[in-house]
Amino acid sequence: METGAPQQPTIQFETWADVSNAIQKSRIPSSGVPRLVVVCFCTPWNPTSRMSARYFKELSEGPDARFAKISIVNAEAELSACHSMTIHATPAVQFYWDGQLLTIRRPDWDDDTKFVGSTTKENWLELIRYARDAGLKHNSILYVQF
Repeated sequence: METGAPQQPTIQFETWADVSNAIQKSRIPSSGVPRLVVVCFCTPWNPTSRMSARYFKELSEGPDARFAKISIVNAEAELSACHSMTIHATPAVQFYWDGQLLTIRRPDWDDDTKFVGSTTKENWLELIRYARDAGLKHNSILYVQF
């Protein structure tokens, strides 16, 4: 029996067209798509992006996934969509509630519609929960403290 590094989960990328469709469906309660859609844009060659993608893959399979649809998009394969959303660096994460893009507000940063950069899996989970809470409170601004 071989020992070594643990197997990394295989990342399944979704197309932007499929994610856009899910975002639109999130507006319809009977669609089966949760009201919160989380989109992680990453590049497969970037180690930081790959790590974030793995975190989101794990989160999408965990118990908290019941209140959010988590999608992972290959930014290189979806350049046109990324450029239209001013996504120029990865990982970049966007949050949609009922089909509407949430604004992210961080202390000492300009407001933005995406969180760019990497953090821990626990922080990503916390951010997803903040997004859910913001949506439930009919607030289009996601306040982030890290």
